[in-house]
Amino acid sequence: MKTLYGFLFWLGIFIILLWGYILLNFKYADNGTARKYSGVKDYFDVAKEAIKEMYRQVGDLVVDEHGVALRGVLVRHLVLPNGLAGTKM
Repeated sequence: MKTLYGFLFWLGIFIILLWGYILLNFKYADNGTARKYSGVKDYFDVAKEAIKEMYRQVGDLVVDEHGVALRGVLVRHLVLPNGLAGTKM
């Protein structure tokens, strides 16, 4: 499994260097929900730190006049049934 994570890490670095932006999915804003439905410990805490690091590396999302991402971080927070994502409006 470490080999897969290493591959994904370097693939991510390559993509950032190639395109200059990051698109990521964010599922849960609550560790308990993430553990219950995805079996993942500390999902929110780890995801939050990872997103901070990605932002540190590439900064705000910058788009051209057509709305095409040029660089930065774009987070897609997935909306889950029955409010499971923890999204507050």
